[in-house]
Amino acid sequence: MGSNQRLRTGGGGFPSPREPCVYSVDMDVTRGTSITPGDVNSVGALAGLAGSDVCGLYWRANATFVEENFNTFYTKASGYAILMALLCLVQIYVLLKQLQLSSTQAAAAKVSLVTVGMQAVVDSYLCLLHLTTGIVAQHIFTLFATVSFFQLIIFSIFEMRFLLVIWKARRPHQFTEGWNIMRRELTTLYSRFYISLLVGLCVIYYGWVRTYPKMCVGG
Repeated sequence: MGSNQRLRTGGGGFPSPREPCVYSVDMDVTRGTSITPGDVNSVGALAGLAGSDVCGLYWRANATFVEENFNTFYTKASGYAILMALLCLVQIYVLLKQLQLSSTQAAAAKVSLVTVGMQAVVDSYLCLLHLTTGIVAQHIFTLFATVSFFQLIIFSIFEMRFLLVIWKARRPHQFTEGWNIMRRELTTLYSRFYISLLVGLCVIYYGWVRTYPKMCVGG
C-alpha cells in the first residue's frame, strides 16, 4: 500500500541577468499509507527530474528516506548519557584509588607515564566529542554537556595530577632544586601533553579529510 504525490515547480523561459537558467523540478513522492507520521522506520521515496530547458542541464534524482521517531532517539541518547555518566563516576573512583596506591615514590615510579598520558588524551577527545554533539543536537545538550563536564574533570584534574605524581617520582631531584627548575619541569610535562593532543587532532582531521573530502570542502 502506498500513496503517490507529484511535486512540480519552476517553468520555462529565456535566461535573465539575475536568473541565468530557469529551472523546473518534477518529482514523485511515494509513502506507505499504512505508516503514520512519527512511527519508527517509516519509509518514503523521492524520484524525478530537475533541470533547465534553456541551459540544457538536467539532473535525475532518486532517494529513499527513513523517518525515525524523535522520542526513540531521545530515549536512546538519554540512556547513553546516563551510562556514560555512571562510567565517569566509576573512573573517578578508580583514579582516586590508584592515586592512593601510588602515594609513595617507589610505587608511582612503576606506573607507565605513556599509558596514563594516552588515557588523558583519549578522555579529552571524548570530552570534546560529547560537547560538540550536544551543541549540534540542542535537545540533548544538557545530557551530553553533563558527560562532557565529568570527562573534563577526569582528564584535567585527576589524570593530570596522576601524570604530575609519576613525573615527580621519576625526577625527584629536579623538584628539589628551586622554583625555576620545577617550573621548567612542569612546562615540559604540560607541553608534551598538549602537543600530543594537538597532533592527535590533526591526525583525526587528516583522516576525516581523506575519507570524506566533499563534506570537508562543502561540496
